[in-house]
Amino acid sequence: MPRGKLFLMRHGESMGNAWKPAYKADERNFLTPFGVIQAQLAGHWFKRRGVSLDHLYSSNLNRARHTMAVVLHESDWQRPWVNMPALNELSDPDDPEEEARVRGAFHNIFTTWTEGNVLIISHYHSMQVIFDYLPV
Repeated sequence: MPRGKLFLMRHGESMGNAWKPAYKADERNFLTPFGVIQAQLAGHWFKRRGVSLDHLYSSNLNRARHTMAVVLHESDWQRPWVNMPALNELSDPDDPEEEARVRGAFHNIFTTWTEGNVLIISHYHSMQVIFDYLPV
């Protein structure tokens, strides 16, 4: 059984959240200024509580990667993390293959996690799949 804590985080507000035409194009779907503030607050939260993040994973989409970079910067951690395309947002939340992709990614993370804290930054529908899959 893993020893440590699992932190699941949705990316900060993105242009696609604020302006729907940006949602489909990843290169235009970066964090809004408010999304950056959200990520900064999360980083400060980890730092104030002295939480060490030992295993870091994010979706491969800009908004998730940018959120991770800001969180790490604000936490004073300069460390690499794993970009996992399998954690990307579901293009169709009702597609069993899309759900299986995210479940498989989380299964790989969970089964190889032996100790330390884990942070996963992903997307709304991907998080829903992970919540449904958690072995609680």
